[in-house]
Amino acid sequence: MSISGSLLDSRAQRLLALMPNSRYYIVTGARDQIVPTRYAIATAAILRDAGLAVTLYSQPDGTHVLYSLRSVLSKAWNDMTRGVVRSPIGLMSGEGLAEAVRFSPPSYIRYEEMSQHE
Repeated sequence: MSISGSLLDSRAQRLLALMPNSRYYIVTGARDQIVPTRYAIATAAILRDAGLAVTLYSQPDGTHVLYSLRSVLSKAWNDMTRGVVRSPIGLMSGEGLAEAVRFSPPSYIRYEEMSQHE
């Protein structure tokens, strides 16, 4: 489960190789200014396009604060513990399909700094 986070493009292939049979639950707040919802949507699209089971939950008034996500987090947790996977709304095939975006870290973060915190 990813809560107010996303998959970095540089790590996508590794995750797909290490966890090909996992179910993924992605929780985001539409008003998250730290990790914008578009990154959660991109993560869901990458996992979906790889053929993995993924469900995306978005709290319309949710922010990066965990408490603001309690409604969708409860749904996600219940689905995860029961093994339920739902088709991500807005990520279904056809018109309006979300495109995965490449993650670009802010200019003040160098890749060396990121790898030291793994």
